[in-house]
Amino acid sequence: MEIGSIHKARIVTINEKGILLELTNGWSGIVSNSIKIEALSANILRYLRIGEFIDVKITKILNNNRFLASFKAIRPNLMSPRSKYELKPTSGGFWKLKEQADKDIKKWAKSN
Repeated sequence: MEIGSIHKARIVTINEKGILLELTNGWSGIVSNSIKIEALSANILRYLRIGEFIDVKITKILNNNRFLASFKAIRPNLMSPRSKYELKPTSGGFWKLKEQADKDIKKWAKSN
């Protein structure tokens, strides 16, 4: 285990302190709320699930096989500002797209 190394960790708990993690080698750690990305802060459970494996970067090694980790350090795109582009409807609206999507869904439903 080295600072800066990337590991696949299982999410054990998500609470007000942050995301508690466990590695297969017995180490455990946390991505604290102060480190967690802002985009996920509002409703973290929409993005991550307990039991799911995520990649994290080790930022600090503590005693007793424990560590601090960063979720955002290996996901730079999550920190970029959201696009200001807004899709504008065509003069005829989106009815043709909806009509085609409805046909495709019915066709798919019949085949499955």
